[in-house]
Amino acid sequence: MSTINSSIPTINTPSRAAQTSRSVTLQSLASSTIASAAIFVVEIVIFLLLRRRFTTFHPRVLPSQDDGSGLFSWIKPVFWTKDSYILQTAGLDAFFFLRYLRTIIKIFVPTAGVILPILLPLSIVHGKKSDAGVQGLDRLTWGGVGLGHSDYYWAYLVLALVMVVQACYTIHEEFRFYVRIRQEFYPPRTTTHTVLVSDIPHHLCSREKLSAIYEKMVGGTYRVWINRDCTTLDRKMRQRDKLVAELESAETRLISRAIKVHSKSGSLDGIDDKRESLRLPSSRIGWVSSIIPLGEKVDRIYHYRREISRLNVEIAGDQHSANQNKCLHSAFIQLERSIDAHIVCQSIVHFSPFRLSPHYVGNSTSAVVWHNVGLAWWERYIRSILVMGSMTAIIVGWAIPVAFTGFLSQLGALTALLPSLVHYTPSLLGFLQGLLPQAILIILTIVLPMVVRLLVQQQGFALQTAIELTVQKYYFCFLFIQIYHGFDSLPTFLAISLPKTSNYFLSYLMLHALSISAGELVQISGVLQYFVISPLMDRTPREQLQRRVGISKVAWATVYPVYTNLACIGIIYSVIAPLVLILVVVAFGMFWVAFRYNALYVTKSVSDTGGLLYPTALNQLFVGIYMFEVYVIGLFFLARDKEQSWVCLGQAVIMITATVVTGGVQIVLNQAFGPILEFLPHIEGSGDFDEDASSVFENDVLHACKPTIWIPRDPLGISDNEISETRESDKDIRIVNDKARIDLERQVMIDED
Repeated sequence: MSTINSSIPTINTPSRAAQTSRSVTLQSLASSTIASAAIFVVEIVIFLLLRRRFTTFHPRVLPSQDDGSGLFSWIKPVFWTKDSYILQTAGLDAFFFLRYLRTIIKIFVPTAGVILPILLPLSIVHGKKSDAGVQGLDRLTWGGVGLGHSDYYWAYLVLALVMVVQACYTIHEEFRFYVRIRQEFYPPRTTTHTVLVSDIPHHLCSREKLSAIYEKMVGGTYRVWINRDCTTLDRKMRQRDKLVAELESAETRLISRAIKVHSKSGSLDGIDDKRESLRLPSSRIGWVSSIIPLGEKVDRIYHYRREISRLNVEIAGDQHSANQNKCLHSAFIQLERSIDAHIVCQSIVHFSPFRLSPHYVGNSTSAVVWHNVGLAWWERYIRSILVMGSMTAIIVGWAIPVAFTGFLSQLGALTALLPSLVHYTPSLLGFLQGLLPQAILIILTIVLPMVVRLLVQQQGFALQTAIELTVQKYYFCFLFIQIYHGFDSLPTFLAISLPKTSNYFLSYLMLHALSISAGELVQISGVLQYFVISPLMDRTPREQLQRRVGISKVAWATVYPVYTNLACIGIIYSVIAPLVLILVVVAFGMFWVAFRYNALYVTKSVSDTGGLLYPTALNQLFVGIYMFEVYVIGLFFLARDKEQSWVCLGQAVIMITATVVTGGVQIVLNQAFGPILEFLPHIEGSGDFDEDASSVFENDVLHACKPTIWIPRDPLGISDNEISETRESDKDIRIVNDKARIDLERQVMIDED
């Protein structure tokens, strides 16, 4: 849910807003800061109040600490809890995201200490004055360099090189740190010894033949799991889950109606008349029966029980006979040593292209996307092309809804062109041009990460890790392009608009530093779900529990790009507008506090990539470095003295050389660290495997247990009667009313214990 909190102000096309902004005065920046601070204070107050009353917003209690319910008792653990605790409890993805925030601070603190004491005095003492058309904070930017002091551009060159060197050095050190921590964190286990092999030829799709192949390569296999087609079984299980949800809802409504009858008459007479019924679909007319109510009329609850009982029997039979299902031409192969898994993943096994393609599983069996393991290589390629085309269309077409919201925001000024607008009431017109555009943008912002993830899920990846990494790359591309796509003419932008954009981003970063960091603490989306959506939508204990659990989940793949984008803004404007450095340090410091609190007390990862999102984000920082170098090169070429002569050709050439060197540094870094970022072999003997893990790499549906019907207990004993009746009708149906209740006001509540 942190994606929503983090990205709402981020993709509101700041490129256009930046270009249209005027010179920013200290007073206007102060006004923006005050507004952001007001939002910050309100959100912090809400956070402190909610935290004390609702454990949903701090579900974990730290060991050797108090219960954490004090108003400010959370502050000390945020700063003093060891990183190793977060590593063990929150996982590698959360740990490395916090490390990423610290890395950004490590880049900017030393550079701010060097750049600010040099450039600010130069701009104040020897920069352009108001009589030269440079006003406000524009005087502290690159554009404020006086025409008679062109030699000061050498200082800008040196400091630009300082920024590039510091960023590259820090990224190099973090690559080394990442490899070391990931190596130490992963002990040998079943998953680290296992590879997924896809596109297996039909004549090789057997345990014996696959074992023989890999025995020749690495000396032997421990287990082989042939993946089977479980489509029918999966469909039946999803149908059963849907029926369970329907039965729970029907039982809860029955209990609620019984309480309503009792509150009016003081008895339960006539409660049988309140039982719901439904009409069964007629097999003769198929889907038409879902629209036209034909067919036999039956008791809804009794019908759901019978259907669940029937599916329980069918599913158990399908699970027992699953070995007879069609082979999906893929298999999981567990090798004797983890180093064997790495050798296999980096080897060519079959003489035909794309055959016996290995994929390293890593650390989690939950990372397997079972409905994709049987896709052929050509299906994955076609899906990838379609998804990339769709993402390109979204990136390019994003301007259409944004332009529409811009049109709505200017309705008041269009009355001359659209006379019919005069007939609208002022309040309606104010809503259309004020609240509605912002509401549309917020909705689009919330939906976009979901759309990106949904598209990538259709790409055909067999491992969840690959999905997360691709989502991260696509989402970062979208955010970065939205920031800069409006800069149509680079020379005009560099010469005229750059100071304005840099000043715009001062307010932009201030907004993030205050309101967004506090928003992460208060979990705005979680508050809305808990207090607004859940009371309106959730009618059963299971629905409420799923909503609460979802509040604390974080999809790191859509969180990283938001902050990578902000870091790139800081790098790009570090020398061009040095005040940005201060705000970047403050902003990322506050982000670190907010996310560290959440890692300690609240968040859970949606999926575990083993920290692979971190080196991807570090590589994406190079995009900001390259853009920074291009801007600086362009500014050097555009620099003039009083005679309008070029004065910075030497600086431009040096910066071009630095850009080439930066590209070489990135290439060398990826060549050196690339193979060991994902593959971390353990040099050890044969692993001691758990014999009970023989089914660990079989499809989850093959070992899924019968679901338990969960209904709330009530003061009238209706739920107890329904449980007895259900168990009498079918002893195989599990039903309980523990840890949830419905009161006389007909409010369903989950027990907090």
